[in-house]
Amino acid sequence: MDSHLAQRLLAKAVAYGACARLVSPFAGGVAPPESVDWLGRSLGYLGLEAGQEHLKAFLQDVQGDPEGYRAEYVRVFERGGVPPYEASQHGSEPQPLGGPNVQVIADVAGFYRAFGFQARGERPDHLGAQLEFLALVCTQEAYARLAGREEDAEVCARARQSFLREHLGSWLHALRTRVQQASPRPGLHHLLALVDALVRADAAEPA
Repeated sequence: MDSHLAQRLLAKAVAYGACARLVSPFAGGVAPPESVDWLGRSLGYLGLEAGQEHLKAFLQDVQGDPEGYRAEYVRVFERGGVPPYEASQHGSEPQPLGGPNVQVIADVAGFYRAFGFQARGERPDHLGAQLEFLALVCTQEAYARLAGREEDAEVCARARQSFLREHLGSWLHALRTRVQQASPRPGLHHLLALVDALVRADAAEPA
């Protein structure tokens, strides 16, 4: 049993979950204080200094002009400016009728089914849903390691790395680029940079 590894996994789960709430369509551009607090703590535990700096800059923008940030969040993410869906990003082959790539959505949903996860009120390829899924997998892996169920833990670890490589890690940079082009709002830029820092650090660790 590796309690230190389990603690890091739980810290990642907290960070992924908090990020999911910050980008959730149900949040509407509101940054819940408890999510921000837990995110800061988990980033500190994980030693992600770049993430902490982006969180600080994100909060400066949000707290300095909450209504302006909220309005821009809605315009960009919820009113078609830059849809935060994997299957809608450049590099994802569109369907003949111009809709999203249903194969990408189906593949994401397959990962979810394997772990008993279901996206709530959104397409499976939404950024928030993918972050919530990673939070769940990190949690399951942590408890498997604490219980000495190494085979189960390795299944979780391999699935997490595969999902980061094949899905979230493959389109997050494209999303960041499009948001930077579509909006001058620093809060949105720093929020996605924070998520990117977390994802890249996790993907870089051995499975």
